[in-house]
Amino acid sequence: MFCPIDLIPNTYSIKTSSELKAETINNSKQTSLNDSFQKDYYLLGPGDILKIRVFSAPEFSGQYLVLNDGSISSVLFDKIKVSGLTLNDASLLIEETLKNEIIDPSIELTLLKARDIKILVIGEVERPGFYTLKIINKDETLNVPTLVDAIQKAGGFTESANLMNISLVRELPKNITGKKEANIDLISLLKNGDQKNNPILFDKDTIKVKKIDIKNKDKFKLLKSNLYSEKIEVNVIGEVQNPGRIELKRNSRISNAILAAGGPINIRSKKNNIQLLRIKNNGTLEKSFHPLNFKKSSAKSKNPILKDGDTLFVGRSPIAKVSDGINAIATPITNIVAPWRIIQIIGNDD
Repeated sequence: MFCPIDLIPNTYSIKTSSELKAETINNSKQTSLNDSFQKDYYLLGPGDILKIRVFSAPEFSGQYLVLNDGSISSVLFDKIKVSGLTLNDASLLIEETLKNEIIDPSIELTLLKARDIKILVIGEVERPGFYTLKIINKDETLNVPTLVDAIQKAGGFTESANLMNISLVRELPKNITGKKEANIDLISLLKNGDQKNNPILFDKDTIKVKKIDIKNKDKFKLLKSNLYSEKIEVNVIGEVQNPGRIELKRNSRISNAILAAGGPINIRSKKNNIQLLRIKNNGTLEKSFHPLNFKKSSAKSKNPILKDGDTLFVGRSPIAKVSDGINAIATPITNIVAPWRIIQIIGNDD
């Protein structure tokens, strides 16, 4: 869901830094999303392409790339640091610098091409981490990614996500200390189409998806929208007919994954002790063992719901162990999982 913005001179220079100071929010305080946050200012950074029009000296007009150190340079001036500034503030800084070079330093500053933005998504999403989102420049319009785009990029919400309490943290211009933070209610967006709760994103934004109160989980059963990934991918390895990476519907169980991999190899598979490997959000490896059970009435603990990125290992039966050497377990797995996982699996193939 990209949000189009007309690309015109000073599109993003809605407020100067002096005006923004009155809106600075204390770091420890959260607020609901409001129009000032939704219609926020754009902060320049490395990779942006600017167009400077010098009215009194058009021969010095042209395009300028913001370099990795956050500066632009010209024959008229040495390096000027513009990274972290709004277009208004950058324009004032350039004009101030040009006073020493030309009589009339008036300029027009335009954002010609916006850089890709890098954001951080943490908390109750399937794949928390850093993501790069592209800003599409087309004709006179910018298509800017929104909060929903970021959530979808991170694999959607987990079932423990609190959709009424998502935190968006944003940097302020470099000459203003602190950051601003707002709470976002995505339920209002899903039920009422309230687009102010789907703000456009800026470089270095951080999205925090908090965990829901267990007692109130039933309130959100209706929220199976596209904010929750409809598909997951898991690895099924070991003694199955077609080991490899399998795509499943969300909320699939161990038995569904084994069947999708062609089912167990009858005499060779150890069906009473399927190993489930899961990387938790804190990066640790969680291991559990489950009997293979195709009955719909089986307990959830015996046939748990799988998560995106899970790995299932169907071990060898005692008969298969006798007839095989150790190479029989290492060879078919090598091309599917990383070596450290092989070590984990072999070490627990009892």
